Amino acid sequence: MDHKLFDILGKFRSCFSRQATYHWFFLVMIGLIIRGDHYGLSSIVRWLSLTPGCYWSIIHLFDSTGWALSGLLLCWWGCCFQESTCLKLEGRFVMIGDHTNQPKDGRRMPGVVTIHQDSETSSKPSYFRGHVWCFIALVMERTQKYFAVPLLAELDREEVNKKDSHSKATRIVYHAIGIAQRMNCPSYLTLDAYFAVGPVFFAAASVWCLASKAPWIHIICRAKKSAVAYLDPEPSPEGKRGKKRKYGKKIKLTSLFKDRAEDFQETTCCVYGNTEVVKVLCLDLLWKPIKDKIRFVLAVTSRGPIVLMCSDLALSATQILALYCRRAAIESTFSVLKNLMGGLAYHFWSKRIEKSSRRPKKNKGSKSATPQEVIEDKMRAIELYVNLSAILVGIFQILALQFPEKIWENNIHWLRTVSNRIPSEYIVKGVLTQAILVNLHKVNAHAIYDLIRSRQFQSNNDQRLKKAA
Repeated sequence: MDHKLFDILGKFRSCFSRQATYHWFFLVMIGLIIRGDHYGLSSIVRWLSLTPGCYWSIIHLFDSTGWALSGLLLCWWGCCFQESTCLKLEGRFVMIGDHTNQPKDGRRMPGVVTIHQDSETSSKPSYFRGHVWCFIALVMERTQKYFAVPLLAELDREEVNKKDSHSKATRIVYHAIGIAQRMNCPSYLTLDAYFAVGPVFFAAASVWCLASKAPWIHIICRAKKSAVAYLDPEPSPEGKRGKKRKYGKKIKLTSLFKDRAEDFQETTCCVYGNTEVVKVLCLDLLWKPIKDKIRFVLAVTSRGPIVLMCSDLALSATQILALYCRRAAIESTFSVLKNLMGGLAYHFWSKRIEKSSRRPKKNKGSKSATPQEVIEDKMRAIELYVNLSAILVGIFQILALQFPEKIWENNIHWLRTVSNRIPSEYIVKGVLTQAILVNLHKVNAHAIYDLIRSRQFQSNNDQRLKKAA
């Protein structure tokens, strides 16, 4: 198992201009796997038993100019899109986009803003200080087990985005288009109701693939509860002067569940992992925000009624519903990234950054005196750390889909209930941690183990006592 991990990490060698930087990258990735706490980068030093001076070398890794996030992600995308377990529909890959919020109280940490929590969870405050993250993931599947493999994590830069013409919603779409173009893989992008706005569909339709004569990205999302659409306009009477009507009768979509209940058809569909009989109604209606037709799918499932939107008028209602249900996989990925990997438990800050107020005033006139390059350096370090953690989550998911039997054979953790034959990221991490710790004590196990041992404390107790004295 660990050799397969090293083979994947070995593909990133071309992303580093210096071999020493690559070695530290390799060491950090191994440390992120085996560590059992999330107390910053110092946990890597503790769990790998490194010398204290290695801590500063790891800190300097994230400030090094010997590697760039863009090159690292491009290599990672190449590894993901060549996997045979990628979910495809009508020749298109399936991607998921979403935002997640991470509370941060650091007053010298860049990019910390006041966030309004729109979640339905009552345990969260209405407003808090933190970071907003944009994520894009690729859906992989085997035996009805779906994973959202992270492709990109971007920190929302408030000051930079104020000068940017793209909104927070459309920025995810343009990132997805960029990934599809670089990998030459047209895709579907599944989103939630926050993205059911005109600019998102305009952005997806703005860039076309010349080979397929279709947009690189087709949007599938849930419609807002207040969404309305229009029928085609009736033909004008002959001889009538004036401008022709563009829209017909206005329809409130949620009212169709009662007004046209007899038109719904029963069909079998996979809804959030369970195959059930659902009632669906598929309509191609005019939508004013884009002044064109959108395919609306009204479905009544065991979880209640739902209205979906799709920019691809060729997809069937059951295909649209099944693809939207795959969106839930990214929520599981967020949980693994935050709780299992500690991917958002970073503490990058600088004394050169001016202290921010925990209760900032709106339209504050004074500008920050912090040099912009200091802010950018720390934001770059934060993004590098989060993307490294996200890549490890993706590697766990790929290994779980490729080697489920081997992982279960080497698992030493007791589970009360085994829910699926495909192991979770937690099981994969435990198996890899056990294999790495055992092989660290073997001779000639792998070159990377020699590299780690060369940076560990000396095993001679007498030498340690001399240094202590």
